[in-house]
Amino acid sequence: MKSGIYHIICKSTGKRYIGRTVNFTKRFGQHKSVLRNNKHCNEHLQNAWNKYGEENFVFLIYKIVEKENLIKEEQKQLDDYQFVECFNKSFSADGSCLTEEAKLKISLHHKGREISVEQRQQISKKLKGRKLPEETKLKMRAAQQKRSPPSEETRRKLSEAAKKQIRIPASEETKQKLRDAALKQWERQKLDQ
Repeated sequence: MKSGIYHIICKSTGKRYIGRTVNFTKRFGQHKSVLRNNKHCNEHLQNAWNKYGEENFVFLIYKIVEKENLIKEEQKQLDDYQFVECFNKSFSADGSCLTEEAKLKISLHHKGREISVEQRQQISKKLKGRKLPEETKLKMRAAQQKRSPPSEETRRKLSEAAKKQIRIPASEETKQKLRDAALKQWERQKLDQ
């Protein structure tokens, strides 16, 4: 029944989920139950669980902490690990939005970082074949429909920018790929209707 900070670590990637609890056994049981049933509210953690399997996850009691210090200690952990190594959606232990100081820290962390070709390929490989949940697709579709058409001024600027671009003719192979992609998209839209 001790309270404290826990980490759920994916051994395959080293990424972790950081949380606080007043009962480790009960909290770990709750996490495992929803993860096994594919219903965890944190889709990043759920996706990793589905991909790597339960045997690749460690539930670790990181630190025993008095109840009154839980939020402060969890915030320290979240600050230490930031975005790169965490499954956590929010980096505010009290559940509120990011503070200006936290936003600045994140911004400075990412400023000037260049993604290498190798990293881009890894990101691309991870995203290939990823299927969005139906709920997400519906939300995206609704947001797209709410968007108003661009103003005349915006259209004019886009047109001018397009005219200035140097056009390199596409190879026959590229043209065929574009045709195939457009056909697939058209078929998907027909199925959705």
